[in-house]
Amino acid sequence: MAVAQGQTLGRPLTGGPDVIAKRAARAKHSRIRDMVTRQPVGLLSAVVLLTIILAGVFAEGVSPREPATQLLRDSLKPPGTLDRAGDMYILGTDSLGRDVFSRIVHGARISLSVGAASVMIGTIGGLLIGLISGYRGGRVDMFIQRVMDSLQAIPTLVLATLLVASLGPSGRNLIVTAIAIGVTQIPRANRVIRSNVFSVTREVFVESAKAVGARESRIIFRHILPNIVPTALIIFSTSIGAAIVTEATLSFLGLAAPPPWVTWGGMLTIQGRQFMVTAPWLLIAPAVALSITVLAFNFLGDAVRDEMDPRLRGR
Repeated sequence: MAVAQGQTLGRPLTGGPDVIAKRAARAKHSRIRDMVTRQPVGLLSAVVLLTIILAGVFAEGVSPREPATQLLRDSLKPPGTLDRAGDMYILGTDSLGRDVFSRIVHGARISLSVGAASVMIGTIGGLLIGLISGYRGGRVDMFIQRVMDSLQAIPTLVLATLLVASLGPSGRNLIVTAIAIGVTQIPRANRVIRSNVFSVTREVFVESAKAVGARESRIIFRHILPNIVPTALIIFSTSIGAAIVTEATLSFLGLAAPPPWVTWGGMLTIQGRQFMVTAPWLLIAPAVALSITVLAFNFLGDAVRDEMDPRLRGR
């Protein structure tokens, strides 16, 4: 039976296009409110991370002093101390009179950049390799997985040490560190993506595309990849915290960016250990900044995973 004009399945449509658009907008806002209600910790983590990212991007405007400026007369000033001009050292100074707060802000730029770049390398590499391995299967899959097993057996610190030693200390260490961390994350991303590709390739729409003679590249990038992207986003959001910790560890060991580059891990090394008792803020400030950032990324990653996985949504 035909549906009368102005009705949809027996339910009358009241109002014109404007009313329908307003209803759609209200429904969208309702979904956003529900997501915020379900994930308040994730929302708070996103706000914290946005603040840290903006502080790193606009470090020159946020930091009151240059991070490398040395004033020996103001060395080891505790937090809250005023300088001769009456300006406050918010987090104190180190043994060379450098402002700790300014160094924290500038260190956020490098730590976040290296962490995000390394996870992007690992996620994209694992995505492409996982797509090929999961779709082709057989000997190709076996060969790729044995290579991934061999790669996973190489510790991150060992790989980074070899790469840095081959290039020598310079500003290029930032790129080398990002590549080293990213390469070591490829096997984990590859295994997750590969298992999902196995599941998607058994779906009816993929079998239909094969039956009509579609090219492999079209099947992979048109039919399989869109169903794998949410998984890749989850891998990215849940891995970036660990990548930042790895970068801090390499900086702590002196394997990442050399001075005058400022990193949180580098601030934890000689200055933090040498003055641990007499000036504990040198150790506490970068450690707290690192911990808050990593926790926020972990909580945000969990929230993204819960929202994008229907099995976990609403728990």
